[in-house]
Parts: sequence; structure tokens; C-alpha cells
Amino acid sequence: MTTVLASNVLANGLRTEFADTYIKTRQTLANSRLGQVMDLNVGATNRQHEFAYFESAPHMEYWQRGDTVPTKAFDSVQWTVPVYEFARRIPWSKFDRKDDQTQSLMDAARQAGASAGLLPERIFFNLITGNTDTLPAVPNAPDGAAMFSSATRFGAASGNLLTATAGNTAATILADYYAAMEQFRLFQDGEGQPLLGEDVLAFTCEATGNLLTAKNHSYVDDDEVFIFEIPGETLPTGLARGLYFVITPSGDDFTVESTLGGGAVSISADGAGYIAKVVKKTLDEGDAFTFEIGDLDIYED
Repeated sequence: MTTVLASNVLANGLRTEFADTYIKTRQTLANSRLGQVMDLNVGATNRQHEFAYFESAPHMEYWQRGDTVPTKAFDSVQWTVPVYEFARRIPWSKFDRKDDQTQSLMDAARQAGASAGLLPERIFFNLITGNTDTLPAVPNAPDGAAMFSSATRFGAASGNLLTATAGNTAATILADYYAAMEQFRLFQDGEGQPLLGEDVLAFTCEATGNLLTAKNHSYVDDDEVFIFEIPGETLPTGLARGLYFVITPSGDDFTVESTLGGGAVSISADGAGYIAKVVKKTLDEGDAFTFEIGDLDIYED
């Protein structure tokens, strides 16, 4: 835990307020979504630590009985992580305490504790945005390449660095989200095999019957889905990137409509694309979400 240095006068006050707030904030972080993507409990005993991980397991290879069984060891990646220390000295005068007519000195101590507790979150967002507000430099990925790069990464020509669409409307955010999913569909493991998620399916479509075909889908009537392009392929004529509703699913086949009850979209030319089910989140009592200052506008309809 962070060591708090203070004068004897404040030892029973400011230090306690700082430390209590720091601990509560860290506990909240550990139970948050940040704890799912960042290990917040790795101890540090040296100036730097060595880490390693195994890459993808080798895939099966054709073997002719009587021949030597093909052998391939696990590949691994090793990297070094420097240990950084963080500190802040806050000078104060004895007159500050005497002149604290608003009794805000304790509040300031709690704010400092919250700031220290939120340091992992600030570091995380600095990493994904490429900023160095908290770190001397943005580290490279474990394999030595830039953490985010538009060069070929994970077998994908455009890497893992995408440019967002200008604007902050629901439509542009949704388009950017699915553009990222589309890019992830191109990623490959260390054996050159695709890293495909089950939430996004490839579909084909023949103009006859306006039917879309997606193997082993689980769509039911009125499921809302998002359709978008496969790189190098053309969407069926009649469909465009956007939201649709599933109707008349049967086996691997189904049709889609633009609005509920609007009838099947007419397809005039064959094509293929990706499709993903849209799962909406219902806000329940106790759910929490945040907006940056200036990001939420409320209008009377």
C-alpha cells in the first residue's frame, strides 16, 4: 500500500483520511471491469520483472500411420517489465490549518487518496490512448512491436490501430464499434488460424428467395442484428451496413427486414457479409454508468 508521510500534527487526521479513501478506491477498482483486463494484484519486489506466456498450441497435422508423428513445441514470448514508483509531496503551512474556515483540508486529503487509488485506471487509459501522462513512455507489446500499430499485426494488414469516425452520434459510435469487430475478425493466432468469436457470423446470400445463410446461427424472429462487410467481399445488393431484424429463421437460413413488420428486404444480387446479434442492456436499479463532462446532452422531445 502507498506510504503516507505527514507531520505528527496530521498523523491522526489527514493520513487516516488519505489512507482510508485510497483503500476503498482500490477495492472498488478490483471489483470493477478494469479488474477483468488488468491484474491489479501483481507484487513488485525488484526494479524490473521478467514475464512470459505461451503462444497458441500447435494445430493438428496430417499423419500417415507408420511415419514419425509430427512434433512441434509450444512457442513462447518473454518480456521485461520495469517497476515504476509514484509519489507526490504536498507542502503545507501551519497557517493553512488555522485558516481552514471551510473545513476543506480533510476533503483535500480524501481527494488525494482517491487520486492515488485511481492511478491504475489512469495508467490503463493512457495505454489505450497512447498518452504519457502517468508513464515515462508508452511501452511496447510483449513481442517488441508497438502496442498499437496500423502495420500488420496478428495477421491483419491494418493492425490494431483504427481511426474513429468523426462525430459522437449513436450511429457513428455503432459504426466504429462494428468496424473494430470487423477488424478483429481478421486476426490470427500464432499458427495462422483465425481468432473468430461466436458473436459474429459470416453469411452468404443468394438473390433467389432473399435468403441469408449463416451456419449454426441461433437467431429467432425479431432478433435485432447488425450487418457489415467482409473485407474483399460485397454485401448482397439490397443490403447495406446497418441494423436489421431477423424473420422466418429456418435451419441455417433466414431473411431480414429493415423495420419490424416491414417485410423481407428484397435482394437483387448475391453477396456475403458479417452479421452480429445486437444485445441491448436494460438499466436496473443500482447500475452505474458515467459520462465525461460535456458528453451528455438531454433534450425535451
